Amino acid sequence: MTDYSRKIVYSFFFRQKSLFILHTKFALPVSQVLKLIAMLCLAIRKKRLGVTLLLKSARVSSNASTTNRVRKIVEADKLLEHESSLLVGMLPPLEGRGINDLSSRTLILKKPRIIDGELIEKGVLIVKFTETFSAFYQLIDADELSTFFNIILEPSWVGYALPEILVWTRLRVDNKVVVLSGYERDFSFIEELKSNLVPSTIGPADWVNPETFVPSDSNDKEFDCIYVANFDSAKRVDRFLQAVVNVTKLNDQFKPALVCASHGGNKKDILEIVKWAQSKSNLKFYSGMSQAELSRLVGSSKVNVLVSLREGANKGLAEGLWCDVPALLASECVCGNTRHINEDTGMIVSDSDLESALIRFSQSQQNFRPRKWVEANISPAMTSFKLSRMLEEMDRELALEWTKDLFVKTNSPELTYMDNSLLYLHKYKSVLLTKFARGTYSDVDILRYLESIE
Repeated sequence: MTDYSRKIVYSFFFRQKSLFILHTKFALPVSQVLKLIAMLCLAIRKKRLGVTLLLKSARVSSNASTTNRVRKIVEADKLLEHESSLLVGMLPPLEGRGINDLSSRTLILKKPRIIDGELIEKGVLIVKFTETFSAFYQLIDADELSTFFNIILEPSWVGYALPEILVWTRLRVDNKVVVLSGYERDFSFIEELKSNLVPSTIGPADWVNPETFVPSDSNDKEFDCIYVANFDSAKRVDRFLQAVVNVTKLNDQFKPALVCASHGGNKKDILEIVKWAQSKSNLKFYSGMSQAELSRLVGSSKVNVLVSLREGANKGLAEGLWCDVPALLASECVCGNTRHINEDTGMIVSDSDLESALIRFSQSQQNFRPRKWVEANISPAMTSFKLSRMLEEMDRELALEWTKDLFVKTNSPELTYMDNSLLYLHKYKSVLLTKFARGTYSDVDILRYLESIE
């Protein structure tokens, strides 16, 4: 390794360690400072800046007081017209996105039932990715859509104090919106808003395709551990590689694997650290691959690792569980996976215990049963059943019927149906959304079209 490369590696290590300390030790003080500045901005009537900082404070470290202030802002904004809404005004610009761009991030999970021009049973529509929520709300008359469909939002990341999510509180109070909230603090935040938003503990990790991620045919494991990540600094690939190098000093036969998808803004630096780790260990490095290839690679590993600082509800660990591979999660990771990691599925350890945990998985036969647990608890079919029961209760409160449960969806990696015979429903999405475009809504036209969906 050249002096230049060594300088890049150790400089990145230092920056990452500083970020880790800030994340784990100073989240609460940073949140409080942001909240104080937000209150000052609101006091001098710099409302947009004040609300922006208040939401940032809630995302860094939420508490009852901050959530209560957000709730009051949301309640006041609900009384304003669309054009005057602060939350609407804070949404990211469309930047040329149109209704057709929303179609691939939307899925019909249930068709509405209409008899003689009267709605008898609501349909269900799920919208995926936080950035899609913004464009969806700006382009679609969400209130009218909610008259015929229950809407489910599946956010990308933890930290739900965002205009893209909060703007949905502007719907009529009986038009409830389910927000998938795998992370405990996000669940509490949505619940404490006391709005039309309804949290569910379900998250992206509950939709893994069990036909794609399957156990290895062989009991022999090629790798002692694997980490599936990308080139974002928040993934802390550097920490995984440091642990790998440290373990190799004790066991020169230790065999780790790293898979990195192509996205992320620190590719150059992380590739230098990969070279550093390869020079000091038996690391095998892989770039992006198909889901079938990933299943084979994960299935041939003894443990599947996640050490990032912040996630949505990382699918990688759940995919490993379907491959019958236990998970190793750093306790400092802010994510929605923690309720999935238990005595049947893996371990949660502190960052400082990462090396010892890797050695433990490497040297001993663990008594985990991850595939059995996920089949019973977070299969797409079980997830759809849980959501069906939740939505059924909501609809019966509105005196609407519930005769059919949700179609079973999966993330493969985009959202689609487990049952290929339902793929024909994709063709209806663009037209359906166009019918509910802002400024073009027509009761008669909508009813006719909904009745025409096969």
